[in-house]
Amino acid sequence: MAVQGDVREQQRRERLSARERRVARADRREREAPVARAAILSAAEEIFARDGFDGARVDAIAEASGYNKALIFHYFGDKLGLYREIVCMQRDESEFQRTEMLLAAAGNPEAPMDAEHVRALIGTFVGWHFEHLVAHPHLRRILAWEAAEGWDTLIEAKRGGQFCPPWVNAIADFIRRAQTAGLIRKEVDPYVAMAHVKSMVLIHLLSLPNYEAIFGGVDFSSPPALAHARDQLVSFAVHALMDPATLALQQEGTS
Repeated sequence: MAVQGDVREQQRRERLSARERRVARADRREREAPVARAAILSAAEEIFARDGFDGARVDAIAEASGYNKALIFHYFGDKLGLYREIVCMQRDESEFQRTEMLLAAAGNPEAPMDAEHVRALIGTFVGWHFEHLVAHPHLRRILAWEAAEGWDTLIEAKRGGQFCPPWVNAIADFIRRAQTAGLIRKEVDPYVAMAHVKSMVLIHLLSLPNYEAIFGGVDFSSPPALAHARDQLVSFAVHALMDPATLALQQEGTS
């Protein structure tokens, strides 16, 4: 009987030891999860930017991150879930900054506006998009892949494409009020104007190597060249959107 009791006690201790090991492993995984997720997201962003959604392979992401595919699927479900996490992470970061900045630039919707206010908002709108894409080269390449592939994956990743940030309608309303005040051309469609500005900035930054080849090695990529291009794009947008008579009066006032 004593021998049987010893055996049962040993079995009990082994069960406890196995349970403790499982708990310890679970605790370790929980502590390491933020580091693992960050490494996977960083590797995935780089590979999605390099290869596009269709070309990216989970095997390559696993190898680059240092974690296995099973853990990637555990955290994100599948490749689209991983892509969605990156898209939403970028969106949440950029939309908070952009909304705060553009709403401040638009000012009080009840306040009267003048030409300088309109010019400043256009400069802010163009400048923010330019600087944001300069600072996020992976985002530029992801957007280029999406444009080539019809935007389907990005729209699906944005959970149906129903997200409309608050700055969109606020800037559209600003443009309409500026049109009523005779400061922006009457024929301008607010949403087309915003879309064209965003596209103008993206295409310019995606095309820098091509421009340098076309124009015989003219510098388009250095920090001074990028600052010059940003100012040029602001000027183009101002002259495309603002009423010519208003611009002429403003230029006379500053000459």
